[in-house]
Amino acid sequence: MKNMRVGLALCLATTGLGLAAPVATAAEVAPGAPMKIYLEPEEGSPLAEAPQEFLNSTCSQGLPGTVTLEDGTRKDVLISVAHCLVGEEQDSVTLKPEVYARTPEGDKLIAVREHGEEVPGFPDDLGDIERLRLFFDTDDAASAELVEGVHTTRVADSVDQYGQSHGEPVTLTGIRDYPALGPWQVSFDNFGQPICKDGQTTGRTCGVQLMRTQNSLWSLNEIAGGDSGGIQFDPETGEALAMVSYGLSFSNMLSVSQPIDRTIEQLYGVPDGQVNERFALPESTEGHDPVRVYEEEKQQKRQWAEENLEEEEPATPAGEIIEANTQEAVEETVQWAEDSTQRVWENPAELPAVVADTQEVAQHVAALTEENIQAGLGLLLGEEA
Repeated sequence: MKNMRVGLALCLATTGLGLAAPVATAAEVAPGAPMKIYLEPEEGSPLAEAPQEFLNSTCSQGLPGTVTLEDGTRKDVLISVAHCLVGEEQDSVTLKPEVYARTPEGDKLIAVREHGEEVPGFPDDLGDIERLRLFFDTDDAASAELVEGVHTTRVADSVDQYGQSHGEPVTLTGIRDYPALGPWQVSFDNFGQPICKDGQTTGRTCGVQLMRTQNSLWSLNEIAGGDSGGIQFDPETGEALAMVSYGLSFSNMLSVSQPIDRTIEQLYGVPDGQVNERFALPESTEGHDPVRVYEEEKQQKRQWAEENLEEEEPATPAGEIIEANTQEAVEETVQWAEDSTQRVWENPAELPAVVADTQEVAQHVAALTEENIQAGLGLLLGEEA
């Protein structure tokens, strides 16, 4: 997940649509469950000595299902986000293609990356308006092909990083297939509609939708690092809407997500309006397989790091650098988000001007983010993004 995630707590109660799944067997491929992708450390790095299961990018699962390809063949896939499966351009590590579920018995292979590209960072040339647009309206589409023999379910559910549940399981009914939008287009046809999310860090949270752009669904809903990729759905209809991509405001509240319909159309050549004809959710309503909670794994990583890595005291502790930079960046971003949202809401034609006006703010935030990345490298085994 990109830096600058934050969270204001607006929660709408999940309605009675949630149905407790009959538990005959359990599914390890499940909307909102944890997933992880191993990292490939640079040669000579002290991290190369760490156990492989500790070197990973950890995210949440999106939507499993079966896609019908243009030639009529079918494929079982997991719809996800690119920054989880592929990474970001500014990343200093490489992600391996295999995707694992985090179970109490250990990591279990569930899928192999199929589609997706590195998410672009902040453009070096501020005159490159298209790249600047894609920085804020990120194309975060990705998918992985499921391996043979894994169990899947259409039931959305989660526990938070401490193992606490915040809602009942919800059986997903299909995919919300919105009319496609072009570059610079903004639609408020979803404004005020409810949205809920399942992720491995904050668990179930609910909020309200704001607007749509070509590659993004914007909402007010709490998210945090590790929730990336997690399923988002309408609690009233059970329709899958999007996967968590990143946040842009203080207290983890302004959420920007990758629409599921847009992802399937883009990756598998599905015409606009035909997503539910070409993509079928799993028939199963099995419950989720038990998981090893996020906090437990983080503690294991910290213990290994304390026992095996030599710690050098920096002139300024990394935590202080990150905290100071984040506070400064948050204050600027919050003001930008409030002003920009109001301008676009009053007049959607203002979007290009809003993007141009944010160049100075974004450049400063990018510099702070780069410093945070450098400061955070030594904390890699303790806290993932």
